Amino acid sequence: MACETKSPRQMNCEERGDPALRQSRPSFLSPKKNVSITFTNLSYTVRSKFGRGSRTILQDINGHLSPGELTAIMGPSGCGKSSLMNVLAGYA
Repeated sequence: MACETKSPRQMNCEERGDPALRQSRPSFLSPKKNVSITFTNLSYTVRSKFGRGSRTILQDINGHLSPGELTAIMGPSGCGKSSLMNVLAGYA
């Protein structure tokens, strides 16, 4: 059985060692950087749609996310999982 080789056109950017790929890769994707995320007494409150007060979505949440570890955020529907992720990502 003969070995098949791909033409440069068939190769993806990583297989070619494309320098443009290295330049365009965001620095936060670098495997050399380890990032820990710690949050203490995190709370998130939103205003009602019609301006009738506010509602606390997250109250006094603490946590630590370590590099190289898989973390699961689990809970029933409506308990604030997505709100927590949005706050940590800076979307909220």
